[in-house]
Amino acid sequence: MVDRMQVIIKYTIDESVIAAYKYLSESEDIYSNPFLEYNWVLSMANAYDKNNIFILIKNKNKFIAACALRIDKKKFLMREITTLRFINNNIADYNGIIYTKKEKASQIAKYFIRAINSIKNIDCIDLDNLQQNCHVSTEILSQLRFNFKKYYIIPRSECPKLILDRSEIDILKKNKQDTLRCLKRLEENYSVEIFVNQKIEEKDLEVIMNIKEDTYGKHDLSIPQNFKILLESIKNGIQYDYSYIKCNNDIIAAHFGLSDNDTVYYYIPTFNRDFSKYAVGNILLLSLIEHYKNKNYKTFDFLRGGELYKKNWSSVTLKNQEALISLNKKGYIYITYIALRRILSKVKQSD
Repeated sequence: MVDRMQVIIKYTIDESVIAAYKYLSESEDIYSNPFLEYNWVLSMANAYDKNNIFILIKNKNKFIAACALRIDKKKFLMREITTLRFINNNIADYNGIIYTKKEKASQIAKYFIRAINSIKNIDCIDLDNLQQNCHVSTEILSQLRFNFKKYYIIPRSECPKLILDRSEIDILKKNKQDTLRCLKRLEENYSVEIFVNQKIEEKDLEVIMNIKEDTYGKHDLSIPQNFKILLESIKNGIQYDYSYIKCNNDIIAAHFGLSDNDTVYYYIPTFNRDFSKYAVGNILLLSLIEHYKNKNYKTFDFLRGGELYKKNWSSVTLKNQEALISLNKKGYIYITYIALRRILSKVKQSD
């Protein structure tokens, strides 16, 4: 049987990379999310422009999958460790491969593993935030034992989701009733306006980040490079949600999220602590859920983090996973250290 699968490895964004992402994004029945799509990947690639690797997979001369990675170098025990990882940094909640569901997940995983195994001069591979409900990611994890001798598979973050056509069943009635009572109290004391799915400008994004920092302290998006990535992805045309509540003309709660054709991603919610007694975050959350349900979206994805409030508003909780793979002795020492650190962090969180 003739093997018509072809793997292309690129180290810069050229015409073939653009063609692959464009073809896949315009294809029907693809697996993707905003963190895998070209507009986001382009922003990440510009941030790490010297270390990018793009794996493109074709079948019968048609692109069926694409993945963006980067090479990191860091000192560990006085030695340099070179790691191959997904291009996304810690501001992306999901990683993986954009692919057409018409192809066998096992075949895409097979050729992806073959591609990463062919990349020279790396000590280890870190495939973090692989989604539990992604068939190719599941296949990658299941095929590791046939391709690598030393690796770890580690459970990572919980990812609650609300199935919107089940929202009346899955959202606790008490949650909704309490939220509506809080809204009524807020309206009795202030002039309240709720805006959902608005156009955002740079100054609006800065306001959200400032409120978030005032409420929670420094965060990943406080880092200028990460803010630049987010801003550039908006300018590149990524689909987003920008919603907020105003009281007496001041923003007291806001959300910047991402979206695709059937899912909205609850990415950066924040609120003014001075209004916490009114549960303004929940008021905006309920407004978002009802808006996107009425727009026939299927899923409201709370992204990483198993916080109780998310579970109280969700239907199901999935988990991200991480694969740590060593390619030599120093790589094995390094991934063992990372694996132990992950496990200890989980233990501390459960105490």
